[in-house]
Amino acid sequence: MKPLTPFLAGLLLGASALTQAATTYTYTYTGPNMSSGDHLVITFTASAPLAPSKSYISKASAAVLTDSISVASPAGGLLPGFTLPLSTFQIHSDANGNIDAWDLLGDVNNLTGGSPMSGTDWQAYSINTLKFIPGSDIPGATGLVTGPYDYEQATETTFYTSCGLAPAGSSCQIAGNGQPYVGNYSAIINPSKTDGTWWKLTVNNPPPPPPPPVPPLTLSGSLPNGQVGVPYSASLTVTGGVAPYTWAVTNIGAADYPPGLTFSKGVFAGTPTAAGNQFKVNVSVQDGAGTVLRNSYPVSVTAAPTLSCAKPKGARQGQGQSTITEVGAGYIKIGGVKVYVPACAAIHWNGGAKVFAVGQQAEWEGYTSTATGNVATIVTID
Repeated sequence: MKPLTPFLAGLLLGASALTQAATTYTYTYTGPNMSSGDHLVITFTASAPLAPSKSYISKASAAVLTDSISVASPAGGLLPGFTLPLSTFQIHSDANGNIDAWDLLGDVNNLTGGSPMSGTDWQAYSINTLKFIPGSDIPGATGLVTGPYDYEQATETTFYTSCGLAPAGSSCQIAGNGQPYVGNYSAIINPSKTDGTWWKLTVNNPPPPPPPPVPPLTLSGSLPNGQVGVPYSASLTVTGGVAPYTWAVTNIGAADYPPGLTFSKGVFAGTPTAAGNQFKVNVSVQDGAGTVLRNSYPVSVTAAPTLSCAKPKGARQGQGQSTITEVGAGYIKIGGVKVYVPACAAIHWNGGAKVFAVGQQAEWEGYTSTATGNVATIVTID
């Protein structure tokens, strides 16, 4: 029988604080029944698995996070169940990293006084070998103990200053040092099969964190009004939901969609070719999860300004000569400069086709105004 340890430096506190780890490893041992029918349950959780063929002589060396040794008392058992922290921790692993040798002790008390003393000491331990370090990989451990020594014990020992203070009918005994005590004791010596097969390893993989919430699908932006003959560009923006996004307009026609504009991935662009007081553009966007948003955008397109051949007040004389690069509604571009051509303008074709076309050489004379831009009163086409 392993001697009791009645005199302790102080009360052992609970298991070391659990630290956060991605994965933990729990080793659990359930021993055979002892003399009273009780048995020991030992468990410790580590932040890393035990290394193969290695000895550990402290909880810290095995990266232990929590630990306990408990007495399981079925009906008819001698001892009430209790759970103690491990105060002695010595284990060895085999070539596969499984426990094959151990010396594990839990001991807690509330003893007071000297000799005699009073209070209760709870103790439980399991030893399956006294030749604890096969191969002795811990410096100084060689010859520490010798020989097999399979033993398990659980005790609850209450000390009194005299047997007269013990409960009536209890079996008060006198220890070798003269200390009266009453003890509940359960043990088994040389229990069968207390090898590594009595230990079970559980790998506790925490569940993956839930995916972040998907922000709601939103559609933002607006379509400003436009003007015939004036380049137009406007963008709508989609956020949230699940990419990719699919855009669409559900009405494309002269009655409800500004002629001259195109739409692609939320961008409207082009040059309006017809005026309209209230077009109504219906836009939809669908995300990768199938969520659909729809919205209608009113757009007005004003007509091109009515231009006169009379030079307005404050206008400057203007002219230019180059190649026609663009022909629009009521205007042409000569060398990239936009020039409005009112109906009253004098046009000299010089024998060419009486139509404006890209690539023709042209010359214009007229005026430039901050209000109307470039206006040609005379256009000559070579």
